[in-house]
Amino acid sequence: MFAYMKKSDSQTMLPILYDIMYENMSAIVPKVMPKNEFISAVTSGLMAENRQILLFYESEEIVGFLQYFISKDNTTFCIEELQIMPAYQMSGVFVKLMHFMKNVLPKDLKYIEAFAHVENTNSIRIQSRIGLSEIGREDGIIHMRGKFSALNDRYFNKIQRGLSSCFL
Repeated sequence: MFAYMKKSDSQTMLPILYDIMYENMSAIVPKVMPKNEFISAVTSGLMAENRQILLFYESEEIVGFLQYFISKDNTTFCIEELQIMPAYQMSGVFVKLMHFMKNVLPKDLKYIEAFAHVENTNSIRIQSRIGLSEIGREDGIIHMRGKFSALNDRYFNKIQRGLSSCFL
């Protein structure tokens, strides 16, 4: 099940999301952003109307989240953070997420962008697999971009045909 986080709940929800992120990247996260900085930065970022956090639930437990925004010109889907608890990775959560997002994203998107820490080789590999390429680097963070049609072809079109065996 997916539900958008109420921005008014950020102070209670963000520590939980940080813990999920830490569980996935314990060697990287403390160096990049301690918990208090994460909470402050995300709370500030959520002031923007177009920035959202989508929570993933399994049996009433938050098992992941997607922090994203759509560019002001409605051409770019920008993934700022995508985290799924290790126990739920490769379980179909990502495909379910893509099915959900297919129904909420603007239909005329042209690009997808995402970010990864240089030490997060799994994230870099996944982003490359869906057609994103590096367009910049700053303070150990890689900025990647690709055509939205690559994501559309890999996931959305397969979902429409009933094929859900494609996992990241």
